[in-house]
Amino acid sequence: MIHDNSGGCSREATGAAASNLDLYQVNCSFYDALGRDDAAYLIARAVQVLPARRAPGVLRRPAGRQQRHGPAPAQRVGRDINATASAAAEIEADLRKPVVQALLRLIRLRNRHPAFGGRFTLAPGPDHALAMRWALGDQAIGLDVDLRARQASITCAGPDRAETWALTTPAPSA
Repeated sequence: MIHDNSGGCSREATGAAASNLDLYQVNCSFYDALGRDDAAYLIARAVQVLPARRAPGVLRRPAGRQQRHGPAPAQRVGRDINATASAAAEIEADLRKPVVQALLRLIRLRNRHPAFGGRFTLAPGPDHALAMRWALGDQAIGLDVDLRARQASITCAGPDRAETWALTTPAPSA
């Protein structure tokens, strides 16, 4: 599916086709691997970023397009597929994308909300759903994901406000 979603670009940069040491490593931008589906990308990033002890590094160009480039085919290395230097204008354009703004909000939430310093629980449920919770005192965060429906929401609660953010829509202002 990743090869199809990347238009075959990942196939050129993966395994024996690209002189990789690890034949099972897929070289593709995360955004392209998910078919450039903003909602799927945000859900996947939420599942990755929110449970981590600290917000993990995301990538050079969040929601960036797959780039074909690099050395001649005989010298190809799979990781070269997205290793070009990006022009400032490309980076600025990426930062204006609603999906990137939502990702930045996720990262800010992960880095700043006090509930992430508290207790984490993963509620039991069906195989296609995740219900993650963090709580510290009167602060709480919940991430509810339905993988089958490709929908997710984050609920933040505290003594002076409560807010729910559907990951299929642009992020409210931070």
